[in-house]
Amino acid sequence: MIVRWTFGQTPARPLSPQGIDMLETSIKFAQAILDGLSGSVEYIVCHNNLNASTRRQVDLMAKDLGVQSLDVTGNLPSNLVNVSEKNGWWKYCPPRIDENTYEIIMDNDVVIWNRPESLVAGVRENAFVTLTDAGGQFYGDYQDLIFAIAPNLCLNAGILGLPRNVVIDTSKVNGKQLSDFFHSEQGFVAMMYANYLGRKRQIPLTEVQQLNINHLRPKELILKYDGGHFCGCTYNHFEYWEATYSNVIKNLYTERYS
Repeated sequence: MIVRWTFGQTPARPLSPQGIDMLETSIKFAQAILDGLSGSVEYIVCHNNLNASTRRQVDLMAKDLGVQSLDVTGNLPSNLVNVSEKNGWWKYCPPRIDENTYEIIMDNDVVIWNRPESLVAGVRENAFVTLTDAGGQFYGDYQDLIFAIAPNLCLNAGILGLPRNVVIDTSKVNGKQLSDFFHSEQGFVAMMYANYLGRKRQIPLTEVQQLNINHLRPKELILKYDGGHFCGCTYNHFEYWEATYSNVIKNLYTERYS
């Protein structure tokens, strides 16, 4: 099994120190709880467009944690290059590390401290797994298409569990023609999910919460849920990771594993 993270920045989207802190916390917990879930596990950080200082931090972190640091800068297809907006399409650079094994793609702002039951079942069933979006349905240019085939689908792409042999093909997406470049990435994967004929599962909000929408007390979060999606903190749109949750969640790791 492969577990990989997407991490990057552009001049228009400089990283917050929270972004690196969440990434490190996410990796450490994933290593602790996902080892042994499906044979051997390979952990990879796919990063792009990092400045020299951030690149050094990420490489040092990867070395300390024993994970691979993979620079994918320059490898995003030209039809999806955009440096003026937050670019979720980097999630598919490369589209798959290895199509012959189960692959989990995580946003750096997702931290799971217990194994979500739905994710465990999805890995064991070779199912297509996504998160549930607490805010509703945000699919950009794919909105009408998804409403027509899956009107009740509230999908969030912060965690993607990709079954063996699933191919991700972004070649037909022209980023310059998208009216909503950012949300269309989520719409792209929602279309894949809605049309997928194999087993599929969504991780419910009762397992992994979305903290930009549902503002829970830190102790309540770690006691009642398996993880959290700290949307908006990577690029410092919000500061609630550092202000509210980081110390409690990192202390939980120390109590369990140090």
